Amino acid sequence: VALGANAVLGESEESGVITRMAVKLLNPFLLLIFVLAVISAVLSTIDSATMAAASILGQNLFLHLPVVRKKAWNDKTVLRLQRICVIVIALLSLATAFSGQTAYELLRDSYSMTLVGLFVPLMAGLYWKEVSNRATLVAMLAGIGCWFLHWLLDWEF
Repeated sequence: VALGANAVLGESEESGVITRMAVKLLNPFLLLIFVLAVISAVLSTIDSATMAAASILGQNLFLHLPVVRKKAWNDKTVLRLQRICVIVIALLSLATAFSGQTAYELLRDSYSMTLVGLFVPLMAGLYWKEVSNRATLVAMLAGIGCWFLHWLLDWEF
C-alpha cells in the first residue's frame, strides 16, 4: 500500500494514507466493506486486550494471592471476579484513553506496561530455576507500580 500510495497519491501524503487510498481506488460498496472490516478488526482487538488483561488480573493475580483461601472459590465466585475485573480494566482503559495523549503515546504506554508487568517476570520465571508464585506476583506488582508512578509523574527518561 505504501509503495502504491507514492505512485497514486504523490509524496506529499504523510498520514491517513490507507483511508485516502481506499477512497480513491474503491467503489462505494467496497469502501463500505473496507470500513466495516477495519472497525471489526479494531473492536476485536479491543475486546481481546480487555479480556486478556482481566483474565490475567483475576485468574493469575487475585486467585494466587497468599491471603486467599483456595477452598473458598467456586466457579460462580470466580466468574463474578472475572466480570468485575473486566469492568475495572474497561474503566482504567477509558481513563487512559481520556488522558489527552496521542494515539502513538497511548500505544507506547500500553506496550511498556505490558513489558514491565508481564514480559519481564515471564522471562525471569523461564530462566530462573528457583522462583515461587510470591516472587512472580511481587515482580508483576513492582513492575506495574513503578511504571504507573513513571506514567503518573510524566517522567520522560
